[in-house]
Amino acid sequence: MNLNRFVRSAYGIVRNKYDLYWDEKKIINIISLSKNRKTVFIFGSPGHSNMGDQAQMYCIQKWINQNFEEYQCVFFTLRTSTDKVIRHLRKQINSDDLLMFHSGYHLTDLYREKDVYCKIAQLFPDFKIFIFPQTINFKDKDEEKDEKADEEIVNFFKEKIGDRVQKYSVESLKKEDTPDTTIEGSNNEIINSVFTEEEIKAFKNGVKVEVTIDINNIENKVTDSDKKLIDNKLKADEKIGTILDIVLNKNVDGNKNSVHELNSAIKLKVAIPENIINKDASIKREYSVIRIHNGESENISVDYNENDNTIIFETDRFSTYAIVYKDIIKNTEDNNQSVIPDNNTSVDSKDNSVATSDTMHAAGTVWLLFAISSGMICVLSRRRKKNI
Repeated sequence: MNLNRFVRSAYGIVRNKYDLYWDEKKIINIISLSKNRKTVFIFGSPGHSNMGDQAQMYCIQKWINQNFEEYQCVFFTLRTSTDKVIRHLRKQINSDDLLMFHSGYHLTDLYREKDVYCKIAQLFPDFKIFIFPQTINFKDKDEEKDEKADEEIVNFFKEKIGDRVQKYSVESLKKEDTPDTTIEGSNNEIINSVFTEEEIKAFKNGVKVEVTIDINNIENKVTDSDKKLIDNKLKADEKIGTILDIVLNKNVDGNKNSVHELNSAIKLKVAIPENIINKDASIKREYSVIRIHNGESENISVDYNENDNTIIFETDRFSTYAIVYKDIIKNTEDNNQSVIPDNNTSVDSKDNSVATSDTMHAAGTVWLLFAISSGMICVLSRRRKKNI
């Protein structure tokens, strides 16, 4: 019995070492293949089938895909987060790569993720590390909650990576007489569009950056020259709905500047003002935008969403914008049909006339035959009487 137990135990150890060898080899190969691509390396990913943990991993990957579109993801489970693998990553990682810690019940003395996270924080002092929400729960020898241990681990991560956190925000400054306006797109797209290379580098090194949109209604303040430029771009039957002055500002570590031209176009989502929302079911209202920039006007096409009454358009310049619209009468079923003579009526009349004519001819023929027959009967009757 003891021999069988020993053999099974030895086999389990050998098999585990064998499997770990190939798991390490596989993840090391993946790291090497990621050398020429921007990569997010995520530690603490679940290697089990727990639905809650798997759901967190799904949400994290979706968030990465939305905000870091050009990045690929490499996931590390606790099993593959060995010293050998982490050292190899340290040699292969690129300056643009990102490190993230999976969310969950990891900062606790029940599991080994805490040791892995601490080691990575120490080995990668030159990299930003994203830590998704964590449950922190350490216990003392009497199985009571050890608040001191909790505080120590929090302070450790604050000290090691607290100054590496990226600080970025986008805000829209709306007034009562201006429509809701937001910038569409991922954080990465907006940052690359608005900031210079030097500012982006500073951001990656921990400098706080902000983007704000300041919108003002200038319907009653627009200059005569801008009004003329707008009128010149109005198409047939188009009307001016509202005129806005949209200013984009950037703030880099407290230094605020207005940005009039971007590196690349971004998408703006603007709510249609209440007074120009179409409420007539018999017409279709089409919207577009006219932009005035440096004394030149330009028509900009928009995508209109009738569900939330918003328009989305692309722009890389910020100054004066006019939202214009045109009404088109909807085609009803009657209008869709061409107005043509009612040939059926004329055909029916013709058929009726033909039928009436035929009836009259038939009646005349019957009367004629009746008259001839009567005459012949009378003649024959007289001859018969004479013979008698």
